[in-house]
Amino acid sequence: MAWWVARFECGNELDVSTATQDKTAAWQKVRGMFPNQKLVALMADGEGGASKELTLEQWGYRS
Repeated sequence: MAWWVARFECGNELDVSTATQDKTAAWQKVRGMFPNQKLVALMADGEGGASKELTLEQWGYRS
């Protein structure tokens, strides 16, 4: 089990958990958990700073 901080386009941030610690797999799972919100960043809970977060551009998800 891994905890993540998900940031959405609307500005909301949520703590979510997934069964995987792999960020790529977690990105996909979190996107599926919130299909009506656009996920723009994901970082592991406890990681500090923007350099540790996965951004929308890093994953190639553009609108």
